[in-house]
Amino acid sequence: MPSWHSITISKVSQEKAKDAFLLSGLNFLDVQPEIWRKILSQLQPLNLGILCHVSKKMQQYCLQACNIAGSLVVMLGLQGCHVLDAPFISFAWLGAESRLASGADGWETLLGSLPIPHQPRRMKWMLEVVSLRSLLSVGIANEYLNSNALLGSKSCSSWGWELHPKGHIEAIASYDNEVSEVKRKKLQLSDVLMHGRVILVFHLIPKAIVTRFELGILTFVNTWQWQDLALPHELPSSSLAGKTLRPAVSVDLGAAVRVLSSDVFHDQHWLKDCG
Repeated sequence: MPSWHSITISKVSQEKAKDAFLLSGLNFLDVQPEIWRKILSQLQPLNLGILCHVSKKMQQYCLQACNIAGSLVVMLGLQGCHVLDAPFISFAWLGAESRLASGADGWETLLGSLPIPHQPRRMKWMLEVVSLRSLLSVGIANEYLNSNALLGSKSCSSWGWELHPKGHIEAIASYDNEVSEVKRKKLQLSDVLMHGRVILVFHLIPKAIVTRFELGILTFVNTWQWQDLALPHELPSSSLAGKTLRPAVSVDLGAAVRVLSSDVFHDQHWLKDCG
């Protein structure tokens, strides 16, 4: 069965998906619809998302199976499931010796205890917003970034996003020409935080020439929803050579985030269970 690591949804065509699926030795045209629905209801949501691209008829079967299985494809969409399927990394904050980064003691910048692995495959990590009553900056930075330097300042290589309590998010970088043209987007999270949960999902996609760094948001108020912010960083991979990068956060009084660890995110059932 094809996986998200072998087929990228943003680039896959229906014909390629169909060819990949038929290589498994099964021809879906020879199987009765009710049998397909029973088979598909037993599959993981991520594989269901792949099969949605085989044909319109298969997409119909997949969506019916998704509804039967209570699938994340229905809840979060294909892009959300694709990001969540990336290999997961977890860490604590250097200096704080915990997974909570808080501005309770005043403004500071913290780096993750785990350097971002140098590997050719994509990866993700997740931060839950605990409080957003002041400026919060999140992203990645060279490990030499000082605790008194703001993430995105020119003092050291860093890339990320500023979340403003007044209701917008802005892409930031240590070099202005490395910020995408669309720099700011409206994003009102205060009401969500009052009644639910906000989780930031960082998605790093290393490539030979350009490394893509994305941020998505999972929100929970009665049900989980996925939002792709469409404010990615396109980083020349040559600018990352020789640098040790770490997850980074700048917090002020009234802002706090905590790292979701691998024991919390053991599988994706928590998306359905917690609330």
